[in-house]
Amino acid sequence: MIRIGTTSAALAAAALLGFAPLTHASVLNHYDDALKAQVSLVQAVASGEHAGQGKTTGAEFDVENDRPIWEVQVLSPSGLNEYKVDAATGQVLKVEQEHLRGKITSRVTGLKLDQLQAAPMPLSEAVATAERSLGGKAVKVEVEHEHKAIQYDVFVRKDGKTQHMKIAAAAPQSR
Repeated sequence: MIRIGTTSAALAAAALLGFAPLTHASVLNHYDDALKAQVSLVQAVASGEHAGQGKTTGAEFDVENDRPIWEVQVLSPSGLNEYKVDAATGQVLKVEQEHLRGKITSRVTGLKLDQLQAAPMPLSEAVATAERSLGGKAVKVEVEHEHKAIQYDVFVRKDGKTQHMKIAAAAPQSR
């Protein structure tokens, strides 16, 4: 299943849950900065997963202290960690343990490491599918567990607009 939408609903939901420290405009400006990043979202995910020996539950471009980074949340047997990956070099700059977020993620979504590992479609293929279909560059991805199935919510930026596409991980997309 593939569904396309915009970031407005996602930002509104985040604001209701208290997870919106940045304004809508600043988030979108960061997303425009992601288009200039030398390291792609998929490359940052690979760096985070390699360092964390697990699977990504989400990744997003950000700027911290005037430095462009990718924030990659990786679920491993030891828990959920966020890897700050340099958007210019792909090197992991910092690791933060996400104890509370990890507990909330697994309790609310039911997302488990073995399910992520068993997903027939890898995150990288979902991102490539969304980028091809929407004609832009991925700036964010969320892994969701809905209706007992894994799906990817990929946010793609192009021409000053962000669209998102939900892609079921159940079966690889034909090219």
